[in-house]
Amino acid sequence: MPLVFDREMPGARLAIWRVDEDEAQLVALVLPEDVRAVEGYGRAGRRLEGLAWRAAMRRIMPRAKLGYNAVGAPVVESSSNPWRYISVAHSGHYAVVLLSEKPCGVDIESLDRDFSRAAGRFIAPQEAALAGTQETKTAVWCAKEVMYKLSGREGLDLSDDLRITALDLAEGRATGAIRGATEARTQAGPKAVAETAAEVQIAFFIFDNYLVAWSAGVKNLDNSK
Repeated sequence: MPLVFDREMPGARLAIWRVDEDEAQLVALVLPEDVRAVEGYGRAGRRLEGLAWRAAMRRIMPRAKLGYNAVGAPVVESSSNPWRYISVAHSGHYAVVLLSEKPCGVDIESLDRDFSRAAGRFIAPQEAALAGTQETKTAVWCAKEVMYKLSGREGLDLSDDLRITALDLAEGRATGAIRGATEARTQAGPKAVAETAAEVQIAFFIFDNYLVAWSAGVKNLDNSK
């Protein structure tokens, strides 16, 4: 079906696609190069996810040329639009696309997902007070997924290298820090980075009982729907 959410803001645009189509129907909504990009996916569900976010993206940038960077994340290689960075996520019946003029990250997760068993793998002891409920656990998970994508790195530890320092679910905002000496990869290729911590501002909103989190490299994020 068409986009169920589409919002443009300074320097970025966020869109949500509800996946009601089967694979053949989605193939008809994207370019041949998009179909080729997912042909190698073994699982039908993964192909459906890949086609869905591309269908959403094609509603905004019909002829943009996509590629992949060194860590396997999609990038916009050429487009008539100013957005050169893209981040994608999917959960349940939804696929989300965030387009930005700067490095960005987006995630979506059902608020019904139970993170209690997995919490120890991504919530540091210092963050326990921030993540005492199912909703706040979901928010921390999504925020860390956003930071991981935003970092452009591989091998970051969700508990040690990605930290949430402030979280206000009512206001739909969080502050996080990305740290850890590793190799940062951008569209231009790999480069070494020092042991530093980069502060990240993350915005949240609720959509149909799903939590959507995003960051686009800007200080003041608009989290209103």
